[in-house]
Amino acid sequence: MKISANMNGFSLVTVVVIVGVVGVLGLVGYNVYSRQQDDKPTASTSQPTPTNDQANSDDVAEAPEIKDTKDLDEAEKALDAVNVESSNDDSQLTQDLAAF
Repeated sequence: MKISANMNGFSLVTVVVIVGVVGVLGLVGYNVYSRQQDDKPTASTSQPTPTNDQANSDDVAEAPEIKDTKDLDEAEKALDAVNVESSNDDSQLTQDLAAF
């Protein structure tokens, strides 16, 4: 093949070297990105969970420990006795809907 003076372009070796360098840079970038994602705290760990001392006593009654079906039946009766419709406090629902 005769090469003329005004022939321009990249050789195959140049293209392979460039593709290799771009590939190595991509792999290094991916590893750095994945390590940063692993090191970020999740939303559930960044907010403290309330303890029994912090919770209001009128928010929720403490759940009994269920060991057999008799305990389960008693818990069901206690839940059925709660009148959900009498609660006019919909602020938590409004906040959840606004966040959605």
